[in-house]
Amino acid sequence: MKNVTRSFVVLVIISLLIGCQSKKSEPYISFKDDKGNTILTDLDLDSMKVISLLDTNNRGFYIEFKKESQLEEITKQNLNRTIQIYYKDELVFSSSIEHIIRGNNLVFDDMEEEALKRLEVILQENK
Repeated sequence: MKNVTRSFVVLVIISLLIGCQSKKSEPYISFKDDKGNTILTDLDLDSMKVISLLDTNNRGFYIEFKKESQLEEITKQNLNRTIQIYYKDELVFSSSIEHIIRGNNLVFDDMEEEALKRLEVILQENK
């Protein structure tokens, strides 16, 4: 009887772990180019958060890439073009790429407060 109980507990734990992993395999935030092609998703990022900017009283949307060269590649390919940030199929924000950015993090500091509040809710719901 103890072996059956242990086996059941192990199966439940494995099922829970698989369920948690599958939730992370579906992106909920996507970044699209001006032609509607997905160029990046939240799965490509280590971090996303709404932050307070120290030099102004404004806030911004901070993203940190897993792959260091990815930000530079994206900004090179989309220079002087617009990218859009989507939550599933909902357009949250769009911005122009005005220069090539090196490194692995970026702050969108030109977002309206309404978009930032929406992103806060989205990020909280998808923790």
